[in-house]
Amino acid sequence: MTAYGRNRNQRRGIVAVQVGAMLTVLLGVATLTIDVGQVYSARAELQNVADSAALAGAAAYVTVTMMTVREGTSGSTALGTVKTLATA
Repeated sequence: MTAYGRNRNQRRGIVAVQVGAMLTVLLGVATLTIDVGQVYSARAELQNVADSAALAGAAAYVTVTMMTVREGTSGSTALGTVKTLATA
């Protein structure tokens, strides 16, 4: 075998090792990308739940009964106050 043929076979082996190493790196990056995406998705979902809970709490706080207790007025006056505040 000539020197050129030996060198050529050696280069093929090196390329195979490089391709194997790069595939491993590519697989790791793909896995990391998927994991980070799932983290952001879970964070967004938790934020939506927290926002919904805050809105539900605020809605429960501003009821006719609560306004009646806070202002010491009748239910119809309290409802009018809530409507006025909501449109302001």
